[in-house]
Amino acid sequence: MKVIVEHDHECTRIATAPAMGPGREIWVGKLIRTVPEWEQETHCLHWTTPAKSIVFLCNVADFRNLEILARCVIGYPTDESWMQTMIKQAKKL
Repeated sequence: MKVIVEHDHECTRIATAPAMGPGREIWVGKLIRTVPEWEQETHCLHWTTPAKSIVFLCNVADFRNLEILARCVIGYPTDESWMQTMIKQAKKL
């Protein structure tokens, strides 16, 4: 388990979004210890695009809401077998 120290927090990578284009990366991590000012945050979301790189400290509720917003953009339920395949791939990266 690799410990990553970045942007004033320490985490271990859980999964990386597959099939991102050039200059893009999205990955999630589990905080090793809480950040004193933000005890409710348990995870982190590292998001890089050609325009910017940013890290969000998050909790499980934040990820549930990201799923809701993603479905608003996509507009249909994701096929469960496809989703399970992509989850396995993301955890390997």
